[in-house]
Amino acid sequence: MNILKLSGIGYAALFAGTVIIAFTSCVSQPDDSTEVAEEQNEVRFDDKDAEDDASYLADAATMLQENARWGELASVNATSKEVKALGSKMATAHAADLAALQSLATEKSISLPAAPSENTMDAHDELNELTGPEFDKQYCDKVVSSHKDAIAQLEFIEKNAQDTQILAWATKMLPQFRLHLSTAEALQNSLKGKQE
Repeated sequence: MNILKLSGIGYAALFAGTVIIAFTSCVSQPDDSTEVAEEQNEVRFDDKDAEDDASYLADAATMLQENARWGELASVNATSKEVKALGSKMATAHAADLAALQSLATEKSISLPAAPSENTMDAHDELNELTGPEFDKQYCDKVVSSHKDAIAQLEFIEKNAQDTQILAWATKMLPQFRLHLSTAEALQNSLKGKQE
C-alpha cells in the first residue's frame, strides 16, 4: 500500500511539474515576431551600440511591413481611385524598401521580424472592417500618422546609428518618406473637403 501511495504522490508531482514547465515555457516564448527578432539580436550582439543598431532595423522592418500591408489593403478596398493608387504605391514602395532592409540586415547578421507584429495585424483587421469613404479616410489618416512616426524614427536612426551603412540607409529613406507624407496629406485634405 505504501508503494501505491508513493506512486500516487509521484504521479501528482510529475503532473504538477509538467504543468509548471508547460506554463513557464508558454510565458517565456514571445508570440510577437518583433519581440522574437529583438531577443535574437540581444543574444547575438554583446556590444550595446550594435544591439541598438539591430533594434533600429527591427523597428524599421515592422514599420515597413505595416505600411506595405495597409497599402495592399487600400489598393483593393478603397473607394476613391486616388486612395487606391496611393495604396498601390505604398505597397510596392515599402515591399521594395523591406527587401533592401532585409539584405542589409542579412549582411549585418541582424534578425528582423519574420511576420507583421500583433499591433500591425490588429490595425489591419480594424481597417479591413471599414468600407466606402470611411475606409478611404481612415487609410489616409493611418498613412499620415505612420509616416510622421517613420520620419521621426529615421531621423533618430540617422543621428544615433553607429554603423555607417545603417545610418546611410536611414538617410536614403528619409526623402521618400517625406514625399509619401506630403502626398498622403494632400489626399487627406482632399477627402476632408469632399466630406464638408
